[in-house]
Amino acid sequence: MCAHVLVYVYTYLHNTGNSAQSFIQSFTLLHTAFTVQIATPGGKSLEFTNQDEQSRRWLNDFRMKTFAVPLSLHTIDQPMCAVGMGVVGLFPAVEDGDSWSFKRFTLTSVSVFELARDPDFATLPIIPEDILKDRGALYSSSEPDEVHVVVDRHLITGQNEQSTLTAVQNLILLCNHKQSRRDKL
Repeated sequence: MCAHVLVYVYTYLHNTGNSAQSFIQSFTLLHTAFTVQIATPGGKSLEFTNQDEQSRRWLNDFRMKTFAVPLSLHTIDQPMCAVGMGVVGLFPAVEDGDSWSFKRFTLTSVSVFELARDPDFATLPIIPEDILKDRGALYSSSEPDEVHVVVDRHLITGQNEQSTLTAVQNLILLCNHKQSRRDKL
């Protein structure tokens, strides 16, 4: 097993935060088998939306743990996973000062069709699909609200919240594969 699995979760730019349910599902599934560490651009704190009383209690308990303090994205060289608008958090990752770290990767993120249903669509500061293409990535998507996951090298991306479980399962598979390769050496 991987000594550490780094789950990448990013605070959504439109001040709404990460889906509490999606994060809790991802973390709980991974934490049963791996040591988990959170990474965000610049090591910024996580913010959450859609919290009910149960998720609020879970998140308050989570924030007291040492692994809840995010690492900076730039320190990550292990498999990582971003779902939905979380892909936006990959945008600051550059190599050699000007080349995007994920140029020529295939990624997915929330589609324009899914974003267009948001009442705040007109004021969104960023459309991930456009930025991915502008930065030299290949963009892949499925029908709105369908599960869609892309695995490219050490990066797993999920299109939307419905893709969370499948994305995390792929992260686990990738970590197990990398660990079995190391064990054979």
